[in-house]
Amino acid sequence: MEVDAGLEHWVKRKKKSMQLSLKNRDVQLTEARSAIRALTDGAALRESAEVRALRNKGLECLRAHVKEAKHTSADLLKGIAKGADASKVADFVAFVVKLPLALRWLEVGEVVELHEGPVNEYWLDRVRCRTLQAQKRG
Repeated sequence: MEVDAGLEHWVKRKKKSMQLSLKNRDVQLTEARSAIRALTDGAALRESAEVRALRNKGLECLRAHVKEAKHTSADLLKGIAKGADASKVADFVAFVVKLPLALRWLEVGEVVELHEGPVNEYWLDRVRCRTLQAQKRG
């Protein structure tokens, strides 16, 4: 089958153009994969850092509770287990949730007297202040 010379030239140019376009798309796809991998790795690092920070904050609260209640660590664990030989995860979570992390959350528009801060602690900005309404510090 004979093909017109002009058409054959056009087909060759179109083929070369499509091959270059395909090569560019491959480069873009590789760059996108690298960006996704970097974002995923960064998210995993941030997540593990947040988990470590939460663990440390939880341990700090448990230590403060033991010190305040003048218990030993064994007493604390017996209290969490509610007299059983071992505690369940749900019992532990329920106990930790009841620990005081803050005196209370401030309301929007509430007036406070600033004593210290702000300090970025874990993922929150914290301040030490006193409310003018209730005169509570925290």
